[in-house]
Amino acid sequence: MKKILFIITFCHCACLSLASNKDFTYDKILLAQEFIDVNEANCWIETTDASYLDFQSNHYLYRKINLSNHIAVQPNFSFEEMEWLSFAWGLCCCPIGFFVVTLDKDSSKEDKTSFWIGVLAGIIISVGPSASYYVY
Repeated sequence: MKKILFIITFCHCACLSLASNKDFTYDKILLAQEFIDVNEANCWIETTDASYLDFQSNHYLYRKINLSNHIAVQPNFSFEEMEWLSFAWGLCCCPIGFFVVTLDKDSSKEDKTSFWIGVLAGIIISVGPSASYYVY
């Protein structure tokens, strides 16, 4: 019985990993255009063996590249996009919610993301009392 469950779980995880790769796409031309300035600065630094102060003194390259510590990354999922019913399925009744939300073809990406956030929230909430039980 354990071997059968292991095989089913293994096949299911393999199918999920194949399905998740379909959503990831990128434009190679746009990506190459974004790195033109970085490649130009990299070539200049390698050929001249320049330091950071030398790089700052070269105003042509220094103006093109923003060297601040601030990373401008936009989150892929915001609080306004949360589907609360899917979140509740993940938080309260994960096994049934998996069939209701995740395997439903009419569910949107926001529904599925909200479900998995609910599952993670449920795991985090349940780990606290479990850990304290084993500690004391």
